[in-house]
Amino acid sequence: MVIKDNGMIKKSIALLAFCVMTSCGYFRVTDLKSTKVCTIPSGTALHAVSINYNESGLQDMSFGVVLADDKVYVKDNIQRKVLVYDRKGNCTIAIGNVSGIADEKDVKKTQVSFDVIGTMVIDSENNLYVQNRLTSVQRISAAGTQIDMSPSFILVFNKEGNLQYTIGQTGMPTVPFYYIEYLEIDNNDRLFVIARTYDIWSVYRFDKRQRDYYMTFTKNHFVDMVDANTSYTGKIENIKILNSGDGFVLSVAYYHNTRFKYRKIYSYDMKGSQPAEILKLSEPKNELFTVIQNKYIYLWNVEDTNDVKFLLYNFDGTIIGNIRCKFPQQVLFSDIGISNEGKLYSYHAYASGLDIYEWE
Repeated sequence: MVIKDNGMIKKSIALLAFCVMTSCGYFRVTDLKSTKVCTIPSGTALHAVSINYNESGLQDMSFGVVLADDKVYVKDNIQRKVLVYDRKGNCTIAIGNVSGIADEKDVKKTQVSFDVIGTMVIDSENNLYVQNRLTSVQRISAAGTQIDMSPSFILVFNKEGNLQYTIGQTGMPTVPFYYIEYLEIDNNDRLFVIARTYDIWSVYRFDKRQRDYYMTFTKNHFVDMVDANTSYTGKIENIKILNSGDGFVLSVAYYHNTRFKYRKIYSYDMKGSQPAEILKLSEPKNELFTVIQNKYIYLWNVEDTNDVKFLLYNFDGTIIGNIRCKFPQQVLFSDIGISNEGKLYSYHAYASGLDIYEWE
């Protein structure tokens, strides 16, 4: 005779679920440690970056930082220039509106007339790819934000800062890109451009100046049929390229009318041209941040405003951990990115300049 205690069974199931979630890292949070890379001073000197602020805080998001290998790249849209530093904070190259600056003889200067400097990326040979967004007033609204649909070209500079060529949608500088979300480089130094309009996303891949892949996702590419009368329309939120360059990961949020229902993370094989579902998430706060080493998916907890926290999954949908970066306080602005080596880095703006950190 077997006596069943339903209450005990329920407690055992709950305890087992807790142990499983704990062992896979759902509740465990690892605090990463930061190491300062360098400080970039603010000001109008050739080697400095402009930071526009007043007593209320930052007035203009005119700067940005990319950390790649042994170099730090900083854009400055007030002075219309891109600066390259070593990891000690010494400026070695200045590109942009720099020809009339006679000081700082050790800095190599390249005169280029930028309009608006957008996203940047660097390949393994230290070639620099810079989005140059042409001045325009064309804007469209998306989810309460304004998207600047000004046409863009990509300018390619070698490691000495010399302009090599310009890339448009077909590879030749004839048809410009529209809104560019990201530029990315794969392990074979191929350039990816992730571009969009309001409801259409496109992925371009270039091998030097030759475009060898192109894919467009239209407004109704992702639709889930719940039943015969109900469907949820998917809206692409983000696309991240795999390091191999043979596929990418898409984050798609599904809505019933305007109500958020869930988010799905898909892997997409560029040869098979079919998405495969990896994750289904009902929590809207966990947004796709990046993919590392073709194996790990980082989801950013965007509701935590004090610290940056990521939930890590592998490609079979298993949670493998939580990590957190505790940012310094009393800053004008902070942001976080991922380097070519797959390491997290952050930069923090003060009145005196930018502090740049690596995290591990």
